[in-house]
Amino acid sequence: GLGAIAYARGANGDATRLFQQSVRARDNALAHYNLGRTFASERRLDEAVAQYEAALAMKSDDPDVHVGLGAVLMERGQASAAVAHYRDALRIKPNLVSAMTNLAWIPATSPDASVRQPVEAVRLAEEAVRLTEARNAIILDTLAVSYFEAGRSGDAVRTARAAVHRAITDHDEAT
Repeated sequence: GLGAIAYARGANGDATRLFQQSVRARDNALAHYNLGRTFASERRLDEAVAQYEAALAMKSDDPDVHVGLGAVLMERGQASAAVAHYRDALRIKPNLVSAMTNLAWIPATSPDASVRQPVEAVRLAEEAVRLTEARNAIILDTLAVSYFEAGRSGDAVRTARAAVHRAITDHDEAT
C-alpha cells in the first residue's frame, strides 16, 4: 500500500501516518510489522518493540517479525531475547538467511559468556554463506568474525579477504 511506498522512499513520517491509519481501519499484523520497521529505522526502539509484539500477538508464525524484533532487541542490548527471536524465525523458516546471519553474529561477538558460542556462530554463518553462494559481503564478514572467534585465524583471514573482494566487486559502500 501507500505506507510501504512511503517507507521505501524514506518518507518515514508519511509511512508512520499511513500505517497507523491502517491499524485504526483494520487492526492487522502486517500494519503493526510495518510500523515496527518504520519506528526501528527511526531508532524509536520502544515503539518498534511494541509494534512487533502486537504483530506477533496476531500472527506468531511470521519469521520476518521475529527477525525485526530480534534486531531491535539487540540494539537495546538484550542479546538473549534477540537470540530467542532469531531462533523462532529459523524454526518457522529454516533457510531464512537474515535470521541466520544475525543469529551468527551474536554468539560470535557477545561479551556475555552465556550467549557466546563461536562454534555455533561458525555453523550458522557457513550455512548462510552456502545459501547465498558466497555473494554477500556482510555474510562473508560475519563468517570471518565467527572463524576468528572460534580460533580459526587462517579461515578468518581468507574469508575476510573474500568479503572485501565481494564488497569491491559489488560496489558495496556499506561494508
